[in-house]
Amino acid sequence: MLLERLHKHRRRAATLVLTAVMMIVLLSMVALSIDCGYVVLVRTQLQNAADSAALAASFEIGRPLADAVAKAQEYGAFHNAAGRSVQIGGSDVEFGIWDHDARTFVPTGSTANAVRVTARCDSSTGGEAGLFFARIFGRNSVALQASAVASAMPRDIAFVVDLSGSMNDDAEPAWATSLVNATYGGVGNAVMQKMFTDLNFGSYPGTLQYVGAPLGVSANQYAYAQMTSNNGPLANPAMNGYYRINPNDSEALRRTKAYRWIIDNQLAVIMPNATPTPNSNSNFQYWSAYLDYMIWAVWIDEPDPNAPPPPPPPPPRRRIPTRNPSRIQIPTPIQSPSRIRIHPPLRPPRLRPPRRRDPIGWKSVRGIWRKIARRQQFLSRR
Repeated sequence: MLLERLHKHRRRAATLVLTAVMMIVLLSMVALSIDCGYVVLVRTQLQNAADSAALAASFEIGRPLADAVAKAQEYGAFHNAAGRSVQIGGSDVEFGIWDHDARTFVPTGSTANAVRVTARCDSSTGGEAGLFFARIFGRNSVALQASAVASAMPRDIAFVVDLSGSMNDDAEPAWATSLVNATYGGVGNAVMQKMFTDLNFGSYPGTLQYVGAPLGVSANQYAYAQMTSNNGPLANPAMNGYYRINPNDSEALRRTKAYRWIIDNQLAVIMPNATPTPNSNSNFQYWSAYLDYMIWAVWIDEPDPNAPPPPPPPPPRRRIPTRNPSRIQIPTPIQSPSRIRIHPPLRPPRLRPPRRRDPIGWKSVRGIWRKIARRQQFLSRR
């Protein structure tokens, strides 16, 4: 009876129906995994092509724009995406300004320091990227693109070359000129004149002045130190605040203010045709390096007004006088040195080695063996 009931309620082909229903879900997951991976692959290929084309075009900035466009198309064609060569159109190469701080690109057309290249995979470049399993859901292809920006960073390269024939620092004006003149007779002046001509300094040696000469400082090695001291001419309250030195100014700030005054009031007068123009507002870094080389590193130390006062000297030691100096007992020397008893040196104590302790239970074991031996001797005698 029970077997007949089980036979009547048995269901056939239940797994087949469930598999047919889940097949749609399985195909959807396959389409999502395979097609999405392929889309990411094509997108990466387009990005590589755009990076290469943008870098190649950035090297042509400053030349005709057509050369940069042609270079971008040439290097873009070296890459493949979706099984075909990447084609970059002329409108996909844009020129503009790249802001390094804001990291933004603004197309300008002609004046530019950067180029943006867009690599596409769509109907304008030979067709979109085809899909595989997504065709079941009516999606046959997808349009993709990638962009890259490359900027040109101009660098000023300066070759500092000694103008002398020996290339041995003979054009150094601080000491080499006089030495070369003393050895070769006038050659040092000729070398320096070439350098002055290249730098538009005029004729060598030109007008010579000590640092701060218009301010009336001493014409010696301490001229700069007097200029930057708290009692110097630049500390005068009537001095322009752009150059005036305050008592609390650091050594670096004093140097900056003094160099400003020297550049604007001495170098600009002595060398008006020098390149770049001696101006502390626009060319301070250049001329400050020149002054660092020419000025002696000498300064005058002044007491710090905010320093704490020195500690007072220690009080003198007091000597206690005695009422009766005759009562002071003075040890008398020994009259008979022969009676001095010299004790022999003490014998060092005799050190005994530590007593060796038997292991625990050794005595008892040894006693047992003795008893056994005596027992055997007793038995053998009997």
